[in-house]
Amino acid sequence: MSGLRITRVCCPHCAGQGYLSAGRHRCPVCCGNERISAADARAYAIAQRRMSDANGAGELSWPNKRKCAAIAERIYELLQEVPPWRRHREAEG
Repeated sequence: MSGLRITRVCCPHCAGQGYLSAGRHRCPVCCGNERISAADARAYAIAQRRMSDANGAGELSWPNKRKCAAIAERIYELLQEVPPWRRHREAEG
């Protein structure tokens, strides 16, 4: 199954619902389509990782930092790719 390539994934922002806030507003990431392309998923993961790194210091920000980082990790795990923030470790390895 190594030849399997994922091209579309369930939207990580709305969890594939297509809408936010009990169906009142369309998801800004997938625009209500419930799925996004793999390239858009990578961009979303990188944005989440950047938010994780940019969150200010303080005890209250730690849950948000971990949540953003976990979303980014899950997306790359789903795509079966090494995230850019870990590629340098493989090159050195």
